[in-house]
Amino acid sequence: MTGVVLLCTVGGSHEPILSSIRENKPDFVCFICSGKDPVTGKPGSEIQVTGTGRVIKQSRADDKPTLPNIPTQAELEAGQYEVITVSTDDLDAAFQIIARHIKVLTRKYPDARLVADYTGGTKSMSAALILAAVENEVVNLRLTTGVRTDLKGVASGMERVEVINVETVRIQRNIDRFIGSWRWFAYGEAAMGLGDLKPGDRSLADRVRVLQDLSKAFDSWDRFDHKTAADILSAYGKRIAPTHPHLLASVKRLTTESDCTTPARLWDLWFNALRRAEQGRFDDAIARLYRLLEWTAQWLLQVRRDIDTADIPQDRLPPDIPLQPNRQGRYQAGLMHAWQLIGRLCPNGGAGRFGKEKLEDLQNQLVLRNHSILAHGYQPIGEQDWRKFREWMENEFLALLEAETRQAGLKTLPEQLPREPWKEIAAT
Repeated sequence: MTGVVLLCTVGGSHEPILSSIRENKPDFVCFICSGKDPVTGKPGSEIQVTGTGRVIKQSRADDKPTLPNIPTQAELEAGQYEVITVSTDDLDAAFQIIARHIKVLTRKYPDARLVADYTGGTKSMSAALILAAVENEVVNLRLTTGVRTDLKGVASGMERVEVINVETVRIQRNIDRFIGSWRWFAYGEAAMGLGDLKPGDRSLADRVRVLQDLSKAFDSWDRFDHKTAADILSAYGKRIAPTHPHLLASVKRLTTESDCTTPARLWDLWFNALRRAEQGRFDDAIARLYRLLEWTAQWLLQVRRDIDTADIPQDRLPPDIPLQPNRQGRYQAGLMHAWQLIGRLCPNGGAGRFGKEKLEDLQNQLVLRNHSILAHGYQPIGEQDWRKFREWMENEFLALLEAETRQAGLKTLPEQLPREPWKEIAAT
């Protein structure tokens, strides 16, 4: 079916329903009615559709004139309408039933246009239909209204059906949902979701574009593509600088070669590991910390003793460090040997003490990583394992890293990437 499916709430008045049917010309109608009251046993509005004979009553004081049922006998036989019942005043329960049924209708009539008229029924029934319609973007909202001669309702014969614009509500709900991914540093998911939004309103479209750009920037940053992140963030520099200047300073250090570049990247790796742990990817997190420990040792040997751990001159090797040349005749040092070298060649200071006093403890910590599937084993790393490793890093290593990177010129330490857009950007 490629026509119209109408959903309408049924209350005590027939005029809005008849007007909606006339205006929308549905091929199929879903009447949303109240069922029998569980306390009093009084029938609900469903009998106004499913009852026999002349059951739809006009709103008059004498309550005498009546009308035939809204669906004709031909429609009944053709199966062109259905009735679903919801609670009169239980908003949550009514919403759940209507939302589920909308999904049923979209599957049953995938090419049809769904229209929801929430004029009739109780306030809770109408609110439930509105919420369900806003939740599903294929549903168009309608309201039957007109001239009011009193406080009771629209004058008979003067009803009209109006289109209700809920684009802003829908877009804003989706924005909030996608930006919620920032809480878990899932910037890529946010960027993809925001990219699917196509607001007609210019100001809303601009806001979506800004948030999508920032999501792309932080997604690139999270994937170590600092150049792309810097390019995007620089375009919003004037908006970012007043409240988050550290972001611009950090990404500049990560992309501009200087004595602070490697120190900045070491801290960036630390925060990246924390983000992986927040997502429950503990194997990834510990793999990054392993690299952080290794990279720090490589950097210190390079800047302190001009030693490249990928090609160490044999005459620079202390005799008690048993390195063997590889097939190319090069002497190379992995994580543990690199720290041993620091302990021998740079004995003074925090790094030297770490290389002399903490290696056994470090080796014990690395057993966890070595048994993981990202190293040499098959053991998944759990949250408790991660917590222990992180605690050890914070107690035994971070103070050393801070001292060494500050000494190299990194005066201001980086911060974690944002978990939500700051107010000035979010309100754009």
